Amino acid sequence: MGDEVLSVEEVRKRLDEYHEGETTTELYNFGAGLVQEGIKRSDRLDSKATMVIGYVSAIAALLIGLPNWLKEYNSLAKAFVFFAVVFSLGAGAVAFRALRVRDLDWFSDMEWFRQELLDYPDRLKRYHILAMHRVVMDRDRINSIKADAVFRSQNILAWAFVSLIAALVMGILARTWFFSYLIGLLVSFWSRAVGV
Repeated sequence: MGDEVLSVEEVRKRLDEYHEGETTTELYNFGAGLVQEGIKRSDRLDSKATMVIGYVSAIAALLIGLPNWLKEYNSLAKAFVFFAVVFSLGAGAVAFRALRVRDLDWFSDMEWFRQELLDYPDRLKRYHILAMHRVVMDRDRINSIKADAVFRSQNILAWAFVSLIAALVMGILARTWFFSYLIGLLVSFWSRAVGV
């Protein structure tokens, strides 16, 4: 049901075919609600993208403080820190894509005050319904782009968190004697196996 998109010509044809004035009022109210819902959805998506950028900033602040104790980490933990940085930057970049300002097809003054229709309220309302349909379709297009970017940035951010947690766990475990001994054995075995 939600996948059917009517062309401007089809909407115009349907608006010209009926004769009941209450239908015009219902369509107008429904269209106005869709315009408002599209704006609210866009605001929610912007808010989510901003939250992702906030988390990226928090990870960046944490990583800025790492160099003092990062030198005590083993190379595996440092690799996870590197991945956390890369994933965080990627999540931030994709979130900024969601926030990017786009050209929005909005109502023009000519549509709002259509001179030849000002004496015909029902025809003017039908014309406004047609304009609302165009605006809703464009807002949906933009919101789809934003939603995709927010979804991707959240997934990338999750990988940044996983990498950061892995780095912290590896760093903590590296301070224990047994883990350091085990990593040393693995590195020694790997070096012999590949002939380094």
